[in-house]
Amino acid sequence: MTGSAILDNFPELPDFSSGEVWLAGAGPGDPRLLTVLALHAITIADDIVHDALVDPRTLKLARSDAELIPAGKRGGKPSPHQRDGIVGR
Repeated sequence: MTGSAILDNFPELPDFSSGEVWLAGAGPGDPRLLTVLALHAITIADDIVHDALVDPRTLKLARSDAELIPAGKRGGKPSPHQRDGIVGR
């Protein structure tokens, strides 16, 4: 089966409405192993909230105008809180 035949038979990907939040795991870290739905969401998202464990190559898949918002904690560094701007954007 050729690549175009696969895409012709691929299920339609969802539209993401304004205000919706989608969660996607980054898997084992290699961006080539993202699910198709996670890749779709990353490439059209307005904002991406991520932690320090996400591979920088995955974040490069985001739109150039998407806001990348670091969250989560790392050893020895302060942890963000929801009141720090993650909620209500």
